[in-house]
Amino acid sequence: MGETLETGSRVVDSLGVVLEVEMSGLWNADEAFFTLLRDKQVLGAIVSEVAGPDVASANGGETGKVLKGIIRDCLAGENGREKVEKWVPKWFLFPASSYTRPAASESDTDEAEVDEADEAETALDAVAEAAE
Repeated sequence: MGETLETGSRVVDSLGVVLEVEMSGLWNADEAFFTLLRDKQVLGAIVSEVAGPDVASANGGETGKVLKGIIRDCLAGENGREKVEKWVPKWFLFPASSYTRPAASESDTDEAEVDEADEAETALDAVAEAAE
C-alpha cells in the first residue's frame, strides 16, 4: 500500500516539516491497513519498529498473519506486549521514507531530485512569505 505511493517528494516533505505535521494524532492502524500490508520485508521492518529487533529476528520465518498479529498486539498492548503509542509507518513521517528500496535508474533520480529541490525551494519561500 504505502510502498506504492510516491515518497520522498521534497515539496511535500519540506512543507510537512515546516508545518510540523504530526500524523500520529490523525491516523491509527485499521483493518484496511492490515489487509493491504502483505510484503514480508515490510512486515518484518514494522515488527522491528514496534516490538524490537530481537522479536523481529526471532519471528523472521513466520507467516504474514503471525507478523500482523505481533504488530496488532504491540499497538493495542495485548497478549503481554508493551503498548506502542503514536506509532505511524515511515510513509507518514516527514520526511517520508520507505521500508524497501525503489528500483529507479540513477540518472532519473538525479534529474528528479534537481526538479524537486527547485519546487521545494519555491514552496518554502511561499510559506515563509505567508507567515510574515
